[in-house]
Amino acid sequence: MTTPHSTSAASKVRGLLHRYRRFLIYGIIGGGAVVIDVALFWAFTHYTDLGTVPANALSTGIALVYSFLTNTFFNFKVRSRLWLRFLSFAIVSGFGFVVSSLMLYVLADRMGFDPILIKVLSLPVVLVVQFFLNSRITFATRTPDTAITPEPLSQRSTV
Repeated sequence: MTTPHSTSAASKVRGLLHRYRRFLIYGIIGGGAVVIDVALFWAFTHYTDLGTVPANALSTGIALVYSFLTNTFFNFKVRSRLWLRFLSFAIVSGFGFVVSSLMLYVLADRMGFDPILIKVLSLPVVLVVQFFLNSRITFATRTPDTAITPEPLSQRSTV
């Protein structure tokens, strides 16, 4: 038996989930990218002669392709201008690469902190900033007056 209070709370939760659905999916996809990124970074730094910054470049690049493809086809559901969108996504992701690389260089290479810990600590801030930029720029669509705006859900194709 549900009470009016529990129904209201459930309704509020559903409303929040609906309102932030795209960010939540972005976060889930990002979580998968983090696992790929950190696992590959660990493997590259433990089983190759790569330094931390080249290992970071390689692991980040592979995770970037995964994240772009899954966000394009399953989250934002856009199909137009894919190469331009990939370029935009890569540029936005470049911000995260620079931040994490600087953190790794200063905190791991120079100060001796654990590189895996520093890599993980760099990710939450980068996630929020990249979502904001990607949702407003990379996955936006043009309106008739050529302004770029996020594509409404009703106009997105389904998978």
